[in-house]
Amino acid sequence: MPRIGVRIMPGPWIKAKALADELGKPLLTIMMGDAEIMKAQEIMNQNGIPLYFTPETVAAAMARLYEYQQYRA
Repeated sequence: MPRIGVRIMPGPWIKAKALADELGKPLLTIMMGDAEIMKAQEIMNQNGIPLYFTPETVAAAMARLYEYQQYRA
């Protein structure tokens, strides 16, 4: 069974790269809000971390990761 960790933190773009490195697994981020998102998106893109804008899209990405993990097993 795959292990999926969920962490919620304010200002996730500040620590996202360090968290991804620490976990050693894919990091998916979701951010809902105002204009502050644009700066976060820029930072996430620079660090190769996908940023999603709705819970549905991040859930779909998680499902694809799970399916890929099952395929590789």
